[in-house]
Amino acid sequence: MLSQGRESTFDGTSVPGFTCLNLNGNIYRAHPSYRSGEEWFDHVSVKWEDAPEYDGVARAQAPTTPGERRGYVHREHSYLSPARICMFLDLRHCLFKDDSDLQNQFYMVIVSVATDLETKGPLRDAMNRFTALGSPAIAKFWTMEEGFRLKLVSSIADPVFVLQDFSDNDMLVKTKYVIEIKKYREWATNGQRCIIYKGLRVLIFMYTTRKLLSILVFMLVI
Repeated sequence: MLSQGRESTFDGTSVPGFTCLNLNGNIYRAHPSYRSGEEWFDHVSVKWEDAPEYDGVARAQAPTTPGERRGYVHREHSYLSPARICMFLDLRHCLFKDDSDLQNQFYMVIVSVATDLETKGPLRDAMNRFTALGSPAIAKFWTMEEGFRLKLVSSIADPVFVLQDFSDNDMLVKTKYVIEIKKYREWATNGQRCIIYKGLRVLIFMYTTRKLLSILVFMLVI
C-alpha cells in the first residue's frame, strides 16, 4: 500500500504525490529519474467503467467528445486498455467542490492508449502499423493519447509490458505508437511459440535494457 500522506486540500496547500505503489503484490513505479538514472514509468491495464453509484448518465446528459464518452462507460460495457503511469496522488484528505467527481482515495495520473469507441480496441492507424511490421503474434499495437487522465488506483486490473515504437533502426525517433507484449499464455500455438522464442533472441540484442529482461521473465513465469 502507499504510505500515509499528509493532510492537504486544493485550497492553497499541497497534494501529496508518490512515485511508487505496492498493490496486490505488484510494485508499480512512476519516476522521471529513478535512483538518479533513467526514467521509469510502468504500464498497467486500466479498467474503464463508471463507479457503482453512477448510472452512466448522472454526470453527463449527452457526452459529445471521445474523452467524455470514454469517461462515462456503463458497467456492463466495461473494458481494459493499457496506460502509462506518470505519478500517484493521495487525495484522501482533500476537499472538493460539491459537483466534483473526485473521491477521497488514491489516484494516478496516466497517459492512456486511444481506443476505438465501438470496438474498444486499437485505432485503425495502429492496426495499419501492426500490419506493416509483420503482424507479430505476441504483440498488439496502440496509438498513445496526447493528454493526461486522472484515474483511481482501484481501476488497475493488471500489470502490462509495453515497448515504445520507433521509426528508425537506431531507435532514436519515437512514433506515436506503443507495442503491448501479450502474456505468454496468449501466444498462439505451441509450434508457433518455438518460433517466437527464436525471435525473442533477436529482440534481446535490440533491447539490451533491464526492462526488456523483466518483460521476458514475467511472460515465461505467467
